[in-house]
Amino acid sequence: MAITEDLPASLDGTHSALAEPFEYSQEAFEEPPPSLGDEFLLHLERSKFDTKQEFLPEGYLDKLITRNALRDDLFVDKADLDAKDENLIDFIITSAKKAFATAYCAVGSGGSALLPTMMYFQSIGFSDKALPIEDLRTVEPTRNAQTEIPFPFSHINRNMALRRTWAPMRIRNFYRTQWMFLAPVFSRDHFHHVLSPNVVLPFVWVGNVTKDGRFSKVYEVEIHENHQKLLDLKGDGTPPHVAIKEILTTENDEELRQEMESNFMLEANALSDIASLEHTHIIERIAAITIGARHYFMFQWADGGNLREFWRDNPRPKLTPDLVRQSVRQLTGLADALMALHHYKDDANYRHGGVAASPTSLQIGYPELSPTRNEVHFEIIRQWIKDCDNNPAHAKCRLVETPTLPDRLLDVQGLKIRLVETKDLRDQYLALSHPWGKSKEHIHFCTYTRNIEDRKKGIDWEELPRTFKDAITITRKLGFRYLWIDSLCIVQGPDGDFDQQSKHMPKIFNFAYCVLAASRATGQHDGFLGERLGRDYITFKRGEEDMYHICEEIDDFQADVIDGSLNQRGWVLQERALARRTVYFTEKQTYWECGAGIRCETFTKLKR
Repeated sequence: MAITEDLPASLDGTHSALAEPFEYSQEAFEEPPPSLGDEFLLHLERSKFDTKQEFLPEGYLDKLITRNALRDDLFVDKADLDAKDENLIDFIITSAKKAFATAYCAVGSGGSALLPTMMYFQSIGFSDKALPIEDLRTVEPTRNAQTEIPFPFSHINRNMALRRTWAPMRIRNFYRTQWMFLAPVFSRDHFHHVLSPNVVLPFVWVGNVTKDGRFSKVYEVEIHENHQKLLDLKGDGTPPHVAIKEILTTENDEELRQEMESNFMLEANALSDIASLEHTHIIERIAAITIGARHYFMFQWADGGNLREFWRDNPRPKLTPDLVRQSVRQLTGLADALMALHHYKDDANYRHGGVAASPTSLQIGYPELSPTRNEVHFEIIRQWIKDCDNNPAHAKCRLVETPTLPDRLLDVQGLKIRLVETKDLRDQYLALSHPWGKSKEHIHFCTYTRNIEDRKKGIDWEELPRTFKDAITITRKLGFRYLWIDSLCIVQGPDGDFDQQSKHMPKIFNFAYCVLAASRATGQHDGFLGERLGRDYITFKRGEEDMYHICEEIDDFQADVIDGSLNQRGWVLQERALARRTVYFTEKQTYWECGAGIRCETFTKLKR
């Protein structure tokens, strides 16, 4: 049935000459068939990992890009195809489906732009193997900068129509779109995947972090079933989950980054070596993944959890024959796996670990820290300074210019401690960050206008409060002559120069060779080189010489320093931010902090 409709009359009430009745055919109301672009959108999946971009699962292009679809899209106005046309279709079907799909999304459907593009790709042999292409790059970013065009578009020369089609904005669109079709497929044929930072990982479900340590995190994830050719489906027909172990590093610490990359490759090689054991109790390694500066391992997921979770969920399990039998089988299997690892190669050593939550790692060190006034303690601090001075990765920790000295410093070299003017001095100095304490409990030891000349003549050791004595001891042990302490180097009182000197505080702490922080002290008279809180440990002895210790973990920079009493003072927050290197003396242990990270007296290195 035809529907007629008159056009509206003109403004003057007469009918336009064009206002003739016209007909709508029934076909006008029918939905057009979906285009290839519609089909792409319909089947897109969103990654739940990292960038959370969309990707087209592997295999869908094989279903969507058929000979008929290509004929309808590229040769819509051509009834009969010649051999050249069929050859182009063969090229796309066999070698360039992803290149075609990317170009389709970048320039749109239809043969006007897409057909000459695919003919050009065929002529230069640009296929899916050449993906991904590089991004546009600006050479010498100035006002007259030139944009460097990536292959294959850099080879378009005489075809002006094609050059107009592939203007820089379209090329950028091609670059961004290609990742939709390049999600990796993980299989046993290829272990180490080195991927672009823009790649979309085909992880369609990501659980919470199941293990969060200083050097790695472990996630439980589900890979899209089309992107893994490794593990069989579970009994219910769903894809099995895998464990993704992310190796943590930092771009700000070049030394640590290089160390992590080296350890990553060592672990990857070790995993490849022991994969041949095919042991039931050695978790299967699936892939190693490098994405720019990020590194991951993929393992088979252990559905059973770990012993810690078992005892937490079953604090008093009923001791049945079946439970005992299962436990013995598990322990026997684990022991056999350890035996296989330790005797796999006579000339190699392998470290074993797990992807589930585990107890604190074993470390080489002493179960008891040395006394604070022991030479071992001082030598550890000296080695921290030496490493920071000589390590190229610590260049930002050091001053590149001669420091501007504070107006006054303490000369700690002699029997008496002298306050000196620094007008003609050229030397390094340490600075003390400390709490003053309550004046009602102890009189503050300060410099005033009434005693400044006496301070210059010399302060007897017995006069000094314990915190200052300890700071002087450390300064001498580290080989320095000069020390800055605010209460002595700034003249206190209403007729003093605090207002003038306080303006220089940022430079004083920034230019100090190192800052000593009396974190455990509550005032000038407490000191900070006292006896430390001990830690619990158990010693195991094997044979006559081998001895092992299981120790309480005491590395807690957050609680000991950041949340400590000293850091509650506003001035100290500024001092920590400005200092390039600081040694913190706490009740449990001594910490070192510089631009490259945090070191503990237990020999642990932490990230800032």
